[in-house]
Amino acid sequence: MKTKIVTVAGNLKTAVVGVWDKISAAVDKVVTAIGTAFGDAIGKAKTAVKGLTKILTAPWDAMKTAVDAVKTALGYVVTAVGNVISAIGRIKIPSGLSKLGGILGKAVPGSVAPAAAPLRSAGRTAPAVAAAGGPPMVVNVYGALDPEGVARQIGRITTGHGRRTGLRG
Repeated sequence: MKTKIVTVAGNLKTAVVGVWDKISAAVDKVVTAIGTAFGDAIGKAKTAVKGLTKILTAPWDAMKTAVDAVKTALGYVVTAVGNVISAIGRIKIPSGLSKLGGILGKAVPGSVAPAAAPLRSAGRTAPAVAAAGGPPMVVNVYGALDPEGVARQIGRITTGHGRRTGLRG
């Protein structure tokens, strides 16, 4: 009888372990399937968010690139205008030619204007600005992108010229 009890107990143990193993395997399969499905869903969500991010940031990036290109181009234009103004400032007009302009009552480009000559800009008339101790100066600028900026730059150039030539302190 003891052997039968041991045999039955062994068989019972084997049956319980077998059922436990089957339950454990089934639970493992379910957990693995849930983990795989969840991982796939997270991966797809990440991909969707990355795609959405690219879609939403593409116009901003394109606009930023365009603004940077315009900024660079404006830098080139400002440099070119500065170079032109600098070159104009280095032009020397023979004294006889500037006197001819005074006789005719008109300013000769690059020369000093007669005392009564107005400065014209975009249809408006402003009094000519006289350099320190000298006759008024007429500067005509056409097609300026930033008229106020050009005016400031011309002022800096003439002030610098006056300092270099001893007309201003």
